[in-house]
Amino acid sequence: MRFRAALLAALALACVLPAGAADPPGSETIARRTTIAGELTITRLGDDVFAGPFRIALDDRLVIRTDNDKPVVGMPIPRILTSFRDRLAPYDEIVVLQQSTAGNACNGGPIWFLGLMRSGAFTVSEPIDFCGGADPLIERRGGAIRLTFPGGPPNHGTEPVPTEVWQFKNGKAHQIM
Repeated sequence: MRFRAALLAALALACVLPAGAADPPGSETIARRTTIAGELTITRLGDDVFAGPFRIALDDRLVIRTDNDKPVVGMPIPRILTSFRDRLAPYDEIVVLQQSTAGNACNGGPIWFLGLMRSGAFTVSEPIDFCGGADPLIERRGGAIRLTFPGGPPNHGTEPVPTEVWQFKNGKAHQIM
């Protein structure tokens, strides 16, 4: 819940980046993807490779900013997992992103969806809390995107980890298995 509240607060503050604002020394664009709504970039602000902060922007508009304390403690590093350009109503393209840590405490991190329109409009979904095991399988199934988190043997416990299946459809992610 804390991640969700922080993410929504960050989105409420989403704005056009100030013209001519210089990034701190050591900043580096670590990912770039051309989307239907413009250039999506992930920029590390400053020279802290592990804690950030990081800026995710669509052309000159802030999508979200992350660091080691927000929007979720210990999961600052964003990365683009994949995207789906064939229309998934109401979006023209959906980009799947994940935030992670540089350590080995969690293989994974929260996964969220960036819904894009040709007009440049975008929305950010609520995150799916994922700490890991095997990497998720991400696929298009009809009018939805399906994420399967494979189960496996226990990790520091006695019970096997069950497989979870999530679906993103009509702008919302929900667990279906």
